[in-house]
Amino acid sequence: VRTILFLVADIARKYDQSLAEFRQRLIDKGKPKMVIRIALAHKLLIRLNAKAKRNKANFCKPILTSQTVAPQRRIGEKGTRTAVQGK
Repeated sequence: VRTILFLVADIARKYDQSLAEFRQRLIDKGKPKMVIRIALAHKLLIRLNAKAKRNKANFCKPILTSQTVAPQRRIGEKGTRTAVQGK
């Protein structure tokens, strides 16, 4: 997973200006290549986790369509239990 995260972070910095600037700041400070890779991967992972947390509610909502909702039966209809209306 770590290797893939490093690869994705390296590709992302080519398309994301803020990651490219962050990488350049680390290079200017004289940080080793591995430290830069780890920092980029960490920054990307934090962004992905924040995005997942924000969108978690959207993924957890059930999708109700006419096909997924069970057909309503009338109270007392043969083959069903007698229930309170609306349940």
